[in-house]
Amino acid sequence: MTSVAIVLAVGIAATLATFLFVTRRRSQSPTVAFFHPFWYGFNTYIPIHLSRPPQRNSLTIAQSDGGGGGERVLWAAVSALLARESKSAIKFNVVIYSKTGLSLDTVLQKVKSQFGIVFSKDQKSRISFVELTYWRYLEAERYPRLTLVAQSIASAFVAAEALIKHPPPEIFVDTIGFAFTLPIAKLLGCRKVLAYVHYPTISSDMINVVKDGVESYNNRGRVATSPFVRNLKLCYYRLFAMLYSFVGSYADVILANSSWTIAHLNSIWKLESRSKVVFPPCETKSLTDFSLKNRERVILSVAQFSGPKKLRLLFIGGARHAADKALADSVLEYATRLGIRGNVDILVNAPFPDLQAWLGKASLGLHAMRDEHFGIGIVEYMAAGVIPIANNSGGPKMDIVSTSNRESRTGYLASSKEEYAAAIWDALNLSADEEFDMRTRARSSVATRFSTATFQTEFLRSIDPLMDGAFSKRR
Repeated sequence: MTSVAIVLAVGIAATLATFLFVTRRRSQSPTVAFFHPFWYGFNTYIPIHLSRPPQRNSLTIAQSDGGGGGERVLWAAVSALLARESKSAIKFNVVIYSKTGLSLDTVLQKVKSQFGIVFSKDQKSRISFVELTYWRYLEAERYPRLTLVAQSIASAFVAAEALIKHPPPEIFVDTIGFAFTLPIAKLLGCRKVLAYVHYPTISSDMINVVKDGVESYNNRGRVATSPFVRNLKLCYYRLFAMLYSFVGSYADVILANSSWTIAHLNSIWKLESRSKVVFPPCETKSLTDFSLKNRERVILSVAQFSGPKKLRLLFIGGARHAADKALADSVLEYATRLGIRGNVDILVNAPFPDLQAWLGKASLGLHAMRDEHFGIGIVEYMAAGVIPIANNSGGPKMDIVSTSNRESRTGYLASSKEEYAAAIWDALNLSADEEFDMRTRARSSVATRFSTATFQTEFLRSIDPLMDGAFSKRR
């Protein structure tokens, strides 16, 4: 008993000593730090999502699929901050908590080639990586059971590692979606905390699916059919939602990537006064150079579908491993059984320039993911002049595609296969003038609203008050 008490006392003393050591340290220059350790790297293609549903039993990690997503948000924000810094009397540094094995020169070269974001020599000198030894503990694959809570607890420990390795910054920014890092940042000395949320870790939709016994990606098999197991999972979800609400309260500013995301955050966090929508930066500038006329009868898609024989159905996407490749092959086998193999093609791991070339000549772009939080791919369709046919839910419905009336329509929304077929038929039978007008409206509606410049303006508008408050103690 005495030995246990000694161990506990030593543990408490060590914890307090670490806390005092960490919170009293401060960098020589003011610092803004971004928590973004879990990177898939920079891809040159978009991912294939066919009939396989998204995996949302784990945290949705922001990443750079198709030249967008988490890394684009991160680097557009860093670029905006350093451009602001060059005009400010206060000089500050930017720290990025990252996975191991990254070279700043290599990463910035990829940022330049993929996002078109360039840093000057002085700006580059103000960026540094803090490599996190335990970043792999954030991977969902490590936790086959209780994945949400296990990943969340792991993120808190990794955040603690980050803040122990490097003096706590004045401002801590989570751009990846780990809300459990927020109280750790405040506890270990960060003065202000900002969260950019791509997708809520848990939502009322997820809870209701379990509550109502609906079979879905997060409610399958025995969980959906057994009332006892379902009620256990419902208690787990509700408890986790309470914890998620608690950790969210540590954010001074909350930025959501869409109206759909902020609605779900507000239903759980209930922090409307601190929350706002800031759309993610999308590649719109280069895509607006494509002609809106003389399009080929090609439908681009990242989802499985079938259509009339006089069309070419083209899937473009990336296969990460053998299972993805098998999924792509199964689509071709299905097309063969339907007798339309000659009209269906799949380009696997196509280079990004090839994707852009098809965006410049395709007629329609299909999107079938239900409850997508935003929809960068749809924005890119529209900027390129491709008429979108998107799922009637989530961000595409609330923020991107307008179907209010035929004169102002910028695309189509559909839910069932019958609605998709009707939308495709209608779009393919537009007159040349109607088609041109819709492409023009679609491009105009996204070119500025979802641009990198607009994101940077709104991001700075949100973080400036935090910087004024946090940096004032340095003066």
